Amino acid sequence: MTEGSGREDTIRMDDSRLQRNAREAIQSGALPDEPPERTWGGPGAGARCALCDGVLSKEDVELEIEFAARGENGDRPTFHMHPRCFAAWEAERRRMESSGEGAR
Repeated sequence: MTEGSGREDTIRMDDSRLQRNAREAIQSGALPDEPPERTWGGPGAGARCALCDGVLSKEDVELEIEFAARGENGDRPTFHMHPRCFAAWEAERRRMESSGEGAR
């Protein structure tokens, strides 16, 4: 993905491409295949979107998703996404869950 506004990059990406990216990210383990424990929304803070890799600028709405603690140190995996990217990931995660597919 090229540098620039995450919003512009995401707008240019069609839904089927976002879904394909979500499926690949789940299958590779880059994104979880389980529902988040917590979800927050607000203005972007400069993080990169976990799905499209676009920058979440202050003009963007950002969703931050947090998962249950893992590992010995209790780290909580957290990801930042555009709402459209989150919707694509969530739809693909649910589709894969209902079909018995999953990460790796």
